[in-house]
Amino acid sequence: MYIFTSNPVHFSGGRATVDDEGGRGALGVVLLAVLIFLAVSSWSRQPAAAKPSAQPINFPHNTHVQTYKIDCQYCHADARRSEYAGLPSVQRCLGCHKITAADRPEIKKLAEYGARSEPIPWARVYKLPEYTYFPHKAHVQFGVTCQTCHGAVEAMTTVSARTGPTLTNDLLNVAGFHTAPPPLTMGWCVDCHREQNATRNARAPSTASRVITDGRASSARRSVSSDEASPREDLPMKRRDFFKIVTATGAAAASGGCQQATETILPMVVPNEQLVPGVAAWFATVCRECPAGCGVLARNRDGRVVKLEGNPDHPVNRGGLCIRGQAALQGLYHPDRVSGPQRRDGAIFTSLSWDEALKAVGERLTAARGAGKGGGVALVTQLETGSLAR
Repeated sequence: MYIFTSNPVHFSGGRATVDDEGGRGALGVVLLAVLIFLAVSSWSRQPAAAKPSAQPINFPHNTHVQTYKIDCQYCHADARRSEYAGLPSVQRCLGCHKITAADRPEIKKLAEYGARSEPIPWARVYKLPEYTYFPHKAHVQFGVTCQTCHGAVEAMTTVSARTGPTLTNDLLNVAGFHTAPPPLTMGWCVDCHREQNATRNARAPSTASRVITDGRASSARRSVSSDEASPREDLPMKRRDFFKIVTATGAAAASGGCQQATETILPMVVPNEQLVPGVAAWFATVCRECPAGCGVLARNRDGRVVKLEGNPDHPVNRGGLCIRGQAALQGLYHPDRVSGPQRRDGAIFTSLSWDEALKAVGERLTAARGAGKGGGVALVTQLETGSLAR
């Protein structure tokens, strides 16, 4: 058998193998080509420059901040007390603009949203990955200014952002040059944390302080020795490992070219002063799963009840709550629950709005009273006690 190749061939155990150095060189060329393709595909979906976002209402930050000296946290009031900075409600905006500049076209748009009781569909400008946990409260309370992450917003007519990877940065990293990471990327955040830990004696999480200061076992297990963490350099790469790398990089390159749809953020029209976005609130109520009427505390997060616990101050249960009471949320969020009024026509139920249902009930009650049958009207409910049973 004749084998023609540009690399030296060695016969071992009946098999012909190509020289390791030549194989690694060819492998490096292939991987470099794949990484360049990945960088180009990732760069193609990034803006070449920071472009102003298209918003339903043109909100000039520079006018509000520089001219009228309005603090950032007057509108973004949740930044100091929640994970989210929040957006001003329509009611808060109209608190000023019912009188101020009420005749201008953009303010008229604001008034129309308020008249319809609709939230303003603001387009999201800053978007972090879903796995990223970024609490605004910790940064604001530590004294980090808004401009540190968001740039000079006070000078912007329309907020714009340029974040994420760039072609130049990716190619330099592929070539082995360690450049400064782009804004609002994981490397950029870690560099800032390290700087704050060194200059201001902070305890911000970083690669080094996660093991030293936190002392977490999971992180300590990751800090293995270099002999265990990295493979031996004298061993050639296996064919299976090569195909794993090529497949993973190819999949990343294909997913990198996908365009992400513009997201909208809907602030409240009239905010609930008892609720802070991202912060849980507890409300006292009564369990209705059985006639006992145990007192419970409902944990409300962003307008949704997520947990029930017994109320220790209630005289019936003294803080205890049975299994049925704990599972009451299953009925509240059951997909087959009756979530609104329905009219029965034989065996068919038709959904109605609350206005239509109240109007229909009122008409039926008026007709029954006019016919002298008002005493025959009955309201069928579950077991009620107290004033509700009268």
